[in-house]
Amino acid sequence: MARYPRTQTGAQPSKIMKTAKKTAKRKGLTTQQERFCEFVAAGENQTEAYIKAGFKTTRANARKHAARMMTNDDILKRIAELRKPVTRKTLSTRDHKRVMLYLIMEDTSQKIEARLKAIEIDAKLSGQFEPDRTEIQLGNSTLQSIKERAMQVAGALVSQYAMKPDEPGA
Repeated sequence: MARYPRTQTGAQPSKIMKTAKKTAKRKGLTTQQERFCEFVAAGENQTEAYIKAGFKTTRANARKHAARMMTNDDILKRIAELRKPVTRKTLSTRDHKRVMLYLIMEDTSQKIEARLKAIEIDAKLSGQFEPDRTEIQLGNSTLQSIKERAMQVAGALVSQYAMKPDEPGA
């Protein structure tokens, strides 16, 4: 399942869909435009935001339409509004979260599962976790060498297992 970045308000795109209709009416935008703004504010690129907002189009056209939308003053104002920093009162800071996790870890009345989960989350917040996957950048030369090696292996397999004329089934 794809993981999406959270907006400054902490909302994930799945929650964005539910609130977009209400907010769009207040801001004078369509529901799709509001979704587009929220996806862009959450960190999606413009093309992906355009597609995820529900506009029906090809990827090539989505890029053009998204670029056009980014020239709309109402769209730009809404994205800027969504990106405004949230006050400390409405969103706990990283340090506050780590203190709360520490209290859970040290509380012996908590179940061991909760304490272990708190340790895991704290490690993630402090940057001690390794990424779950590694992305490999493949260039044309790498792809060409993989193709050449695959052809060598295929040739060896064909020569090894090819039927000879005197074998049954030939």
